Amino acid sequence: MAGVRIHTRCNQYGQASLQVIAPCGYLISDNVSIAGLTIDYGPYAFMDVFDPHHICNDSDQEGVLTMRVPSSLPVLLPCLTGIPQQQPNMILYACRALLDALAPLIGTEIALGKKAVQRSWVDNVSDKTVSEWRAAAIKEVGSMMNQIIESACASEYGMALHRRLALRRVDPSDQRSIFRPLLDMIENHRLDFHVTFRRLAFFRLHILRGDADSGATALEGFIAGLLEGTPESERLDTGRAAEKWHARLDTFAARIESDKTSGEWGEDFDEARKRAAMAANPRFVLRQLMLEGVIENIGDDPATGKHVLGKVMQVSSP
Repeated sequence: MAGVRIHTRCNQYGQASLQVIAPCGYLISDNVSIAGLTIDYGPYAFMDVFDPHHICNDSDQEGVLTMRVPSSLPVLLPCLTGIPQQQPNMILYACRALLDALAPLIGTEIALGKKAVQRSWVDNVSDKTVSEWRAAAIKEVGSMMNQIIESACASEYGMALHRRLALRRVDPSDQRSIFRPLLDMIENHRLDFHVTFRRLAFFRLHILRGDADSGATALEGFIAGLLEGTPESERLDTGRAAEKWHARLDTFAARIESDKTSGEWGEDFDEARKRAAMAANPRFVLRQLMLEGVIENIGDDPATGKHVLGKVMQVSSP
């Protein structure tokens, strides 16, 4: 029973962290491990333009690999308001499958007063008794599993976003007032997910709160830099988008200000936040087209392909 609990918690921490780096979906039952680790993301790499409804596999007719739950599929964890839920749903499915497989054994431990079973524990036991053990295990461990998934997912998802935005003080309203609106902005303006977070690492209060002339100029330049992250600039209403980002950055600045007054960052507040944000937002993120190009090069000419792979790894090193 303890093993199922640990497995559930590890996988929820893992998938919540992965949600925040926006991979194209890949956490399904064939690559979820007992330890909560996975290296299987196929040829899809990480999202460029943020689209939580993107389906990266043509054979995925039901949208199992999307970040958000498609309308055709049930929401299994409605309590996780604002969190992309399809991947947590897949983890829940895998954890329930593990519980179903181990339920007779766990039920026996429960019947023995939480003691470990002995060899040949199922010998001479009727099918009815095994069914009773299974039912007892699913009843006791199933509810605990849901609680772990809900709490671990929401907690780790929030903490991971705090790290990406260099916010140390946890505010219960951050999901509603900071995280969800920011992700909606990135989605609506079709911005590059990682570039946007990386550029926000350089946001400073004086950009918004400076004097009337220089402050406005700096803010306009900063917002223009954010909007450069869309590959569809001709479809973007730049003026309206800039207004929305101005309002969003005003809210973000107020939130940063509250961190500053808490005194948790030391004397050089701006520099400390910058270092923390840059550490959580790498300058290099593997792109889908780049990965496909490397694979193609290696397939066509292994010698040249290895050289290209070496260059990519060099760029990705700190």
